[in-house]
Amino acid sequence: MLIWSSPRGAGLHAPAGILRACEFDTATTAVSVLEGAREEGDRLVAQARQDAADLLEAAAEQAQARRNAAAADAEALLVQARDDARRLVEQATAEASEAAARRWHAEFAALQASHAAAMGGMEQRLAAVVAMAVERMVLAEPRQALLQRAVLTLRDTLGDARTARLRVHPDDADAARAALSAIGDDPDAPRVQVEADAGLAPGSSVFDADIGRLDTSLQVQLAGLRSALERAVRVAAEEPVTVAYASRLGGDDGQHDDNDDCQDEDRLAREDDDA
Repeated sequence: MLIWSSPRGAGLHAPAGILRACEFDTATTAVSVLEGAREEGDRLVAQARQDAADLLEAAAEQAQARRNAAAADAEALLVQARDDARRLVEQATAEASEAAARRWHAEFAALQASHAAAMGGMEQRLAAVVAMAVERMVLAEPRQALLQRAVLTLRDTLGDARTARLRVHPDDADAARAALSAIGDDPDAPRVQVEADAGLAPGSSVFDADIGRLDTSLQVQLAGLRSALERAVRVAAEEPVTVAYASRLGGDDGQHDDNDDCQDEDRLAREDDDA
């Protein structure tokens, strides 16, 4: 007779706990199979735990790798964003500078144009005012003095002439003779005969000599003076507008020119009234 101690809880469920002799081999085989199953179960559990640990470690490594990759991508995006922002700032600065330069050149060109236009009108007004003042000063002088000055001016030119005559308007004949008489004692003065010519306008004086003809009429001299004044003022007005000069010109240049125009017109009107 055998007593079964139920190793590791392996009960045989034998009636009254008595195992027959013929059932011993079967019982021991069943116990061996059960023991093997338990060991296999423990091994599978351990393997499952190891596999789970390996998977967890691999997942952690993969997650860390993804975090590192995401951080690297974020850093690269940040660097790219900074580069793009810096490039946009530089581009905007360059475009703003270029636009400012274009605007400055346009304003400077407009200033040059307005200056040229203002000077273009001013040169004619200035030449006209000066010529008018000189003309009135000349007309205020005695006719004799003007003719005397004309003869003395042509002293060298008429010095080689054998004959010379001064043709003037009949109203100016006495003044011409008086002018020649006043310089009659000058040994270098040319010998000129006065001839009254009704075909000449008052104020005309034409020297006829064997070397040629010289027109020293007052209007001819005044026309030459006006032409010289216009050329001188035009040359001065054609001087280029420099940046330094432009910086001194204010925005009220047009108003200043208008005031000058009004002053010139008032002055000319007063002179006409005085005349």
